[in-house]
Order: sequence, then C-alpha cells, then structure tokens
Amino acid sequence: AAAANRHDAADATTSKPAVDETANKLDSMMELAFAHLHRRCDQQPGGAQHAWQALLTIFERTILNTHRSKFSQFLVFYMCLKQPDLCARTFVEFLLIRLKDQHQPSITRSACAAYLASFLARAAFLPHSLVLQALEQLTTFCHDYCKSVTVPAKGLTRSASSNVVLGSKSSAAAALEAEASALSSLTAKHQVFYASVQAILYVLCYHLESLLQHQPQQQQQQQHEPHDQQPHKHNHHHHHQRRSMADAVRQLVKEQVLPLLEHPLQPLNVCLPSVVAEFKHQVQAASIADLSQITPPDEVMRRAQRPLEMFFPFDPYLLKRSSGALGLSTSYIRWRHGHPRSSVHHGDCGAGADSEDEEIESEEEAEEG
Repeated sequence: AAAANRHDAADATTSKPAVDETANKLDSMMELAFAHLHRRCDQQPGGAQHAWQALLTIFERTILNTHRSKFSQFLVFYMCLKQPDLCARTFVEFLLIRLKDQHQPSITRSACAAYLASFLARAAFLPHSLVLQALEQLTTFCHDYCKSVTVPAKGLTRSASSNVVLGSKSSAAAALEAEASALSSLTAKHQVFYASVQAILYVLCYHLESLLQHQPQQQQQQQHEPHDQQPHKHNHHHHHQRRSMADAVRQLVKEQVLPLLEHPLQPLNVCLPSVVAEFKHQVQAASIADLSQITPPDEVMRRAQRPLEMFFPFDPYLLKRSSGALGLSTSYIRWRHGHPRSSVHHGDCGAGADSEDEEIESEEEAEEG
C-alpha cells in the first residue's frame, strides 16, 4: 500500500508540470498572436480591415464549432476591443445572421447563440444601444420560431408517467423511458430556440441593472469636463435618452421575454436553473413584473430532457501573461454577488485579470465535474 501511495504521489508530481507547461506554451502563443494583430492594425495601411476579415473567416471555419474552445476566441475579443467600430458590431451581426440561417446546422446556430450571449454579457466596451438591439433581434427570432412550430395547447406533459397507473413495474418503467427519450429528442429538435432563450436571459443577468440605469456615453465624458464647460442645455436630452432606454428595456422584458418563458415548449425546463433564477431575481428586484404567475420548471421533465449542450466561451481568461493585451480591468465585465459589475460602468478599476470570478453557471459546472 505504501509503495502504491508513493507511486500515485510520483504520478501527481510528474503530471502537474506537464499541465503547467502546456498552459505556458498556450500563454506564449496567445502573446504572439496578440502582438501580430497589434502590428497588423497599427503599422499597416488597411491592416485592421484585412486582419479582421481573415480572423472572422478563421473563427467561422475553425473556432465556432470547436467543442468548448479555450482562449483562442479571445483573439476575436481583442480585435473588437481595439477596433470596436469596425469589428464589434460586425461580430454581433455575423452571429445573429448565422443564428437565424436555417441552412446552417443546428449545432452551429446554437454555438452562435452561446457566443452572442457571452460576448454581449462580457464586453464592457459595447454601447448599451447595441446590446439592446441584439436582445430585440433575439426575442423577435424566438417569437417567430414559436409561431412556426406546432405544440399541443396544454404544452408538454408527463403523459406517460401520469397515465401508467395499473400494470407491471416493467411496463411503467418502459413508458417512462420512452417518454424520457421523446423529451430528449424534443430538446435536440428545438435546441436553437432553447439556446436563444437562454442567451437572452444570460445577457439580461449581466446587463439588466445597467440598462435600466443607462447613461449615454457623451454624458459620461462630460462628467470628466470642468463643470462650467458642460452644455447644460443638453441635460434634458440626456435625461430623455436615459428614460427612453429604461422604458424600452422594461417593455422588452415584460412584453417579449416573459411570454417566451410561458410558451408550451417550456424553455424553463431546459435552460440552466442558475441563469433562470438570477434573471427572475433581477426582474423582481427592478419591479418590472410579478413573476409569481410564471409556471415553475417541472423537475421530473427537466431531468428527463437532454440539457442544452451550451457553454459561455468568453468566461474569464486565465492565461496570465497574455491577459495584459486584453486590458481586462477595463474591457471585461465580471460577475459579483448577483449583480453585473463592470470596471467601466461601476468603477472597479482595480480588479485583476486573474481575480476570482463567481459565475452564475458555476453550479452546473460543479455538477458536471
């Protein structure tokens, strides 16, 4: 036994450096890639445009459909950060177009939903207007999808399990197994819809509070000017912009998002419970709507249906050296204690790139592990 323990300890000792070495190599490769993009953008006429077109092509062909890709997608994040006018809006539009394209495989469209959700949630440099426009397009897509499918008016029910009262245990088990298989197939059939609904909820978890407290970028800049230089005549206009944004967000949530959650396809049975719970918490905290009437997820059906094959590709960047190129203390929105906290919008300029980040999906990752 002692020899076995020594052998296990030796294995652990030898395996750790291998992991560290791999991470170190990846960190170095990302440093080189960031430096290359920097040179292309800053030192060559038209270099940014050419680099972005090449990178977007590589993203679509290689990264987008790579299962749980790690870190390489932050090359896209970097370009959007350095060239927001050229790249950020284009990237969001690219993902929305591919998501809606029925000629694309479902797995690709679902991946677009995941990338869209994570990018909108995490990129602190995106204007609120772009975030809201993307949410509006997502909700419109989901409602159009609902109109295009036929679902029983009473929704999805546990008919097999509830109807099997008499008969052998084996027949009841067979009925339950058949229903579980049918529910799993249903999730796969409508995975693009479910992934899109989850994307909407996820983005709102990070941005609902800041969208309701929207402050136009021009007004943010004026706060740093001498008081006597600020154009007081525009204060009313800024207040109107802020109020209009908040009203649009409230209307979107109340009239578009919440009805999706009550649709007979029952997305609450498939979306990550932690995302749903946080969304509900923020909606109620903002007094947007009373959610007591929303039907809670059916736990039996939730376990029976195949969970979304979903991940959030712009989760915290953990490579320390190359993270410096991303300026994460000002470009990246971190999750803190149930509320979105961005260094841009909330003044957290001291947060390090490798500081602990409590993610709302951590429950599911723990269960998977």
